[in-house]
Amino acid sequence: MLLHPSRFITVWASDPSAPARGGLPPSFMGHGSLGACGGERYYYQWWLSDRTTREAISEWWMSHDLEEGEEQTNRRGWWKLRVPCRLTRVLGIESVLKRTFGDKWNVPAATVTKPTRTW
Repeated sequence: MLLHPSRFITVWASDPSAPARGGLPPSFMGHGSLGACGGERYYYQWWLSDRTTREAISEWWMSHDLEEGEEQTNRRGWWKLRVPCRLTRVLGIESVLKRTFGDKWNVPAATVTKPTRTW
């Protein structure tokens, strides 16, 4: 990936600069960076699903956040009831590497070569 980052993409659910994180309540960041998305590992399954499946999963996440008998204003559940799961953007690996290592980072020269047969 470091030698050919332009060939790879990623979806970063915890991207701190993702536009999808905008407008969330201040205390929201401790609960999930993109809304009521269940565990982070399930976000990617949701992201790859079609619209109908996403809507069904989102409804399930929204309705199954509260324990039986909890009220909607309970500290544990209020944020998921107001912020459904959001889609985030696709990023090129090269842009993620430049953000991580600095704008001056360049793709290293490919130094691996195929040996020639001499027999």
